[in-house]
Amino acid sequence: MIPEHVAAQPPREVGRTVFTQTWADLTFLHWAVEPELVRAHLPPGVEPDVFDSKTYVGLIPFRMRDLGLGSWPGIPYFGSFLETNVRLYSVDDLGRRGVVFASLEASRLAPVLAARGVPRLPYMWSRMSHEQVGPLVTYTTHRRWPGPRGVSSRVS
Repeated sequence: MIPEHVAAQPPREVGRTVFTQTWADLTFLHWAVEPELVRAHLPPGVEPDVFDSKTYVGLIPFRMRDLGLGSWPGIPYFGSFLETNVRLYSVDDLGRRGVVFASLEASRLAPVLAARGVPRLPYMWSRMSHEQVGPLVTYTTHRRWPGPRGVSSRVS
């Protein structure tokens, strides 16, 4: 919740392009939870973003397409993969809202290793599948590395 004495700040100016990417076949699932359940999973300096006394946890599976460095075109093979992220929504004491990724599952090992390196994002290598039959889209994921192994989800 934004403190009453703080006005919401406009977004910061856009700098140089770090990555280009396309997200396809997104599914957004959200659960309303008590803010106290999320607070311990947020970094110092931010609080759960609250709406009607609840915060939200999101589960978002999608197909990453044409991931490229800078403004270069997508990297063949390595730039297209399945991803599922678990996200939390946060706000700092200046009223700036953000997304905190609790986990990011990806089906290609190379992007997982790259993202766990310099940006230190919580990517996990997972066996994933995407199936579409008519309007029904189904995603499955089974975590490979790092643990805990056996974590899985199926979203239709």
